[in-house]
Amino acid sequence: MNIGELTKSVGGLTKTSKMNCYSYSLPETECKTGNKLKNNPYSVCSNCYAGKNFYKVYEKTIKPAQYNRLNILLNDLKNWGGNFSALILRKKFKKFRWFDSGDIQSVEHAKEMIKIAENNPDTKFWLPTKEYAIYHTIKNSIPKNLCVRVSHPLKNAVLSSEKYKNHSAVLATTKIIEIDGKEIKVKTNEYINKFIAKYGEDKICQAYKNDGNCGTCEKCFDTNIDLIAYIEH
Repeated sequence: MNIGELTKSVGGLTKTSKMNCYSYSLPETECKTGNKLKNNPYSVCSNCYAGKNFYKVYEKTIKPAQYNRLNILLNDLKNWGGNFSALILRKKFKKFRWFDSGDIQSVEHAKEMIKIAENNPDTKFWLPTKEYAIYHTIKNSIPKNLCVRVSHPLKNAVLSSEKYKNHSAVLATTKIIEIDGKEIKVKTNEYINKFIAKYGEDKICQAYKNDGNCGTCEKCFDTNIDLIAYIEH
């Protein structure tokens, strides 16, 4: 197959304005753990960016494409993995992000992404996830060029670096206070300041200072960086 045919065979790729590389997205409504978390106001999934802003404005175009990708991988996972490996190799990507929306669907799905990374050793892969059980199943077989960065399920909380080699946190910029018996949301730097005091500012993603853009930063892909905190957006 040529590059066009390979691209179509996996349902197409995505490219967000934030990052200077290609990515892949699935419907956030099909996240296994995310769907359990989204109704918890303290969870990172309660305010998922993949369900608002650009994703919401262009929902009629984005959602069918995401479900097409999901159906392709669920219907023939092995073929999906082989074609994706070939596509990355042919495109000669230096880096690739899994899931600007969505998450791992199964252990078998994760294993296929591991094979894709193994087949493309010159490409750096970033795989953000909240599928904790799947991570613990595959963690001993993750290649060096694949950074599986596990996110804490709750805002303003940090996972253990002993349990998760690469992980991330989300820091809120608002909090709820009660005034005269009414709950009011107010802006705050409290959680950011507490995080900096404990872990240092270098552990915070700086994209929020750059209109949400990553620029040339590749920290998310770096398996030598254990923790990264993202400012909620």
